Amino acid sequence: AADFGRGGVKSGMVGSPGNANNVITVGAYNFRKNWKNMAGTETMFTFDVGEISDYSSPGGRRRDGVVKPDIAAPATYTISPLSGASVPTSKVCGGNHMGAGMEKFITPDGKYIAWQGTSASSPYAAGVIALMLQKNPTLDAEQVRTIITKSAKSGGVIGGVPNAAWGYGMLDPAAAIRATPAPGAPVK
Repeated sequence: AADFGRGGVKSGMVGSPGNANNVITVGAYNFRKNWKNMAGTETMFTFDVGEISDYSSPGGRRRDGVVKPDIAAPATYTISPLSGASVPTSKVCGGNHMGAGMEKFITPDGKYIAWQGTSASSPYAAGVIALMLQKNPTLDAEQVRTIITKSAKSGGVIGGVPNAAWGYGMLDPAAAIRATPAPGAPVK
């Protein structure tokens, strides 16, 4: 039997729309591996916090030299509000209760769920960008990209940047907001 999962090298996997010119592409990294759960125990995982998430698509340089992803943001595990439609008694989701029955991922109060994915890291990055735009609403997408990539953390487990896993590094919200100039000032 063939085994296509061994020996292969994951690279160049950032697809459309993440590989487009005017898109800020966000990878994912591990930042929480334990929490108290609805079952009254603690959910724990054994991955290393601060490492790129195993599902985050590695990119690299496109033919024109552009690197994707641009940066990586926290994703594994994000804890966010749980939809009211996901409670076990809800009929709204037709039996697919978006987390109901998954007690190890739901917080003790039943109101929050731990989840992962670049669908968690991207809104985190969008929130940072919203704060940057609040400080300077005249920024365009390329100026935002310049600020977040130049202010991103690198070194250590991230390695030299840019690279295929982290792009230009780990999104640093405080540094990005500090680096955001006032309207009319140049982006450095």
